[in-house]
Amino acid sequence: MIDRFLEDKGVLITGGASGFGKGVAFEFAKRGADLVLIDINEKMLEETSKWIETETRQKVVPIICDVSQTDQVKQMAKQTFQELDNIYILFNNAGICPGFGKDVLKVDEKIWNSTINVNLKGQWLVSKFICRNMRRQSFEPLSGKVILSILPIVNCGNQHFGTVAVVRFVWSYQTEPPFDIDLSAATTSRPSEF
Repeated sequence: MIDRFLEDKGVLITGGASGFGKGVAFEFAKRGADLVLIDINEKMLEETSKWIETETRQKVVPIICDVSQTDQVKQMAKQTFQELDNIYILFNNAGICPGFGKDVLKVDEKIWNSTINVNLKGQWLVSKFICRNMRRQSFEPLSGKVILSILPIVNCGNQHFGTVAVVRFVWSYQTEPPFDIDLSAATTSRPSEF
């Protein structure tokens, strides 16, 4: 029997239509969470949402949103809190890796910019607009939890650009009060693992 410790709690997952996001969404729903799934792929988002809802009997709200666009993220956050009364876990999972495996000096600027916008700016935007509401929640001892998924922007030896920026974001968030939301980062070594 699976412990349903997320009963009456909401979970928002960006990049939730496929891969790692889809798998994590299903596992959270099995544990009692109602979900808001965010993605730009409308067809896959609808299919995933219906599948999880059917399999788990949990509420699943699909929202199409480009996490790199401020106006879309603002609207998504507003809709999220109209659909669910809380978001206890924010899993910032949306990401792209078009430059993975390329020499950093050979990556096209357009690819660099789009990857930074989704993988870094997107995590900041979603965290910014969702955490504002999370801080008003009355869960104890924390108002909620945020998980940032780190995807490399380009491979540069053993270092991945973007990883350092997201880790720094987590560190700065955790060292400045109020300390009411737990923030952590998760990574994988290869995009194919998603």
